[in-house]
Amino acid sequence: MADKKDIYEDDDFSPDLISLTDEDGNEMDFEVLDMLELHGKSYIALMPVNPDGSDSEDGEYVVLRTDTDEENKEEYFSTIEDDDEFNEVVAAFNESFGDEYELK
Repeated sequence: MADKKDIYEDDDFSPDLISLTDEDGNEMDFEVLDMLELHGKSYIALMPVNPDGSDSEDGEYVVLRTDTDEENKEEYFSTIEDDDEFNEVVAAFNESFGDEYELK
């Protein structure tokens, strides 16, 4: 999904925001909800941020895997293609979040 990441940390009380660019060049902002490692792989849960800077009101989030480009050692985010891997990661995030968020 993304080939670019920028994390902004203004102060201890503001959310961590990340800007992702999709394959079509569209840029979207997300709030970083949580990150976790599972079976040696890293994952991130993100909530879309509306253009006015507010969180998505429906409480839905997106899950991506953090991968590393072996050639230039840069990290990038990718969708999780394997259903079993995806379901296991979502279950781990859901356990962490409780009923606060819903998978998009």
